[in-house]
Amino acid sequence: MTQNEPNDARLLFDPRVERTLSELAHELAPLDPLKRVERLRRALSGPLATVAASLYDLRRRATRKFDEPDRAFLTRKGLEQATPLPVAHDRAKQVLELAGACELHDLTCGLGADALALSRAGARVLASDLDEMTVRCAARNLADPRRNALVSRADALRPCSRVPYRLLDPDRRAHGERTRAAERMSPTFADAIALARSARGACLKLPPAFELGGRELAVLGDLPWRASWSSLDGELMELTLWTGEWAADDVGRREARRLTFAAHTPVRIRRSDRIGSAVPEIEPWSDAEVAAQEVLVEPDVALVRAGLIEELAEELDLRPVGPDIAYLAGRRPEPSPWFDAWRIVDSASADERRVREMLARHDIGPVQVRKRGHPDTGEVLARRFAGRGRRRGHLAVARTAGGHRVFLLESLPTGPGAGGRLVGDEGFEPPTSSL
Repeated sequence: MTQNEPNDARLLFDPRVERTLSELAHELAPLDPLKRVERLRRALSGPLATVAASLYDLRRRATRKFDEPDRAFLTRKGLEQATPLPVAHDRAKQVLELAGACELHDLTCGLGADALALSRAGARVLASDLDEMTVRCAARNLADPRRNALVSRADALRPCSRVPYRLLDPDRRAHGERTRAAERMSPTFADAIALARSARGACLKLPPAFELGGRELAVLGDLPWRASWSSLDGELMELTLWTGEWAADDVGRREARRLTFAAHTPVRIRRSDRIGSAVPEIEPWSDAEVAAQEVLVEPDVALVRAGLIEELAEELDLRPVGPDIAYLAGRRPEPSPWFDAWRIVDSASADERRVREMLARHDIGPVQVRKRGHPDTGEVLARRFAGRGRRRGHLAVARTAGGHRVFLLESLPTGPGAGGRLVGDEGFEPPTSSL
């Protein structure tokens, strides 16, 4: 047992652990981890105190994934894989819109986060998993009689029910390290699709940077499907593949869904055609044209992955600043939940002398840097370009058709101006920051 993994079921489910955590809740909250363990050791035996401390720590980290984290039974791996609340609630809402108060089998339920959301939305859920510890945690998490859910230990490859609809979340850490390779997930992508084929409708949760390339499309074959990328507060969370009846009449549709933790109602953009490259097929600005633009725009990551930047660019008369770069530029666009935008105060080629001349004109000293398409990190570029002025500056460095260009930015009052957080394999050069 490690410090952060209460993996001894006999100890984790000992009623003394739960009773002690409940009785000492207010006393433990302000303590640092070492003092918390010391306090628990005065109340419990050594092994029980260690398990209680681990569970307490996991519950504090579970607030974005469980409605009642102080009552949840958790493991470290299970918590890492659990779906954040807004994403789980949004998926459950979609399931109910598609199939009503249906019966659904969550074949890889983990700790039960998705099963909880589905049962609360009105679905009748059978939740199963192969790992005994995980199943016991899920059973406790779904034990409330208000939950229309049953939990069973079963191998996803040998379904223990004939329920018509299925949910699958292949284990991306089956071999110890996180993977997005189709053949290294458990079940593999091919096995998951085989399970989807034998259901009337299925929902597959896949890694956010999972590529639906030629091999994956060949596995899908004639199975109806559509894909949806979800972002939460600017962070790409997952790719969801809907198959069978749940592909509905939108076969091959790609959709971007943007959610916030506070609001479960998503904003979405969709297009009904076969999925293609995420790289926008739009002619980028020339270097001379880039220098004349007024606003730099960073699209939401779900929009990038869904390959729907063209729709945004065409609607707002924006174009990329360079080939295969997801920064867009143009005249001042209308506010939109689909991007963060900054006013371009000035710009220069990425030559160090020219950048410092630009910063001197605006009395800029220390700078924060985000970048796309440049080999150096944001931290290295921030040190290289820092000026001698009194004001702090915000720079964006991007690869353009003629080389690299540096933009001096100013937040627009109409947008958050904080920039999106993209995964490093979302199909474009990932932005990094010196922050």
